[in-house]
Amino acid sequence: MVKTGKELKDAIKSRAMAYAFIYEEMKEKLGAKKAGKIFSESIYKLGESKCGKYKKALKKGGLKALAKEFVKSSPLNGKIFNPGIEKVNENECVLIMKACPLVEAWKENNFSDEKIKALCDIAYQIDLGTFQACGLNIEFTHRIGDGNSKCRLILSKTL
Repeated sequence: MVKTGKELKDAIKSRAMAYAFIYEEMKEKLGAKKAGKIFSESIYKLGESKCGKYKKALKKGGLKALAKEFVKSSPLNGKIFNPGIEKVNENECVLIMKACPLVEAWKENNFSDEKIKALCDIAYQIDLGTFQACGLNIEFTHRIGDGNSKCRLILSKTL
C-alpha cells in the first residue's frame, strides 16, 4: 500500500518504465507501427474502463461538475499531476496538468525526445479512452511529453 506522495510518484514512474520496456519488446517483435497500435488500443480500453465517475459527474452537473471531479480525484489532492481548470462553460472545458511523473521517469532515464513522444502517444490514450467513453470530444493542444510545460486538453460535447 502506498503511504506517501513519494511512494505514489515512484509507483507511477515504475509504470512509466514498464510501458517503455513493454513497448520496446513489442517493437522488436512486431515493428514500431504495430506495437504502437496494439499498446495504444490497450491503454485506450483501460481509459474506457475508468470513465464511470466522470460520466456520473457529467450527467449530474455538466462539464463544470466533470472538471471539478477531474481535479478532485487527482492522486494526493493534485500533488502528483498538478491538475487545474483553465476554462469551463456549458459546451467546453479546458483542463491542464502541470506535472507528469511518466515523462519525468523517461527523462531521468535519458530517453530521447522522440522516444518520450512515442511513449506519450501511448500513455495519453488513457485520457482519450476515459473522456470519449463519456461521449465527449477530446483534443490535446499541449503535452508535457512533446516538450511543453503542461498538458492541456479541451473537452467538448459532441454535436
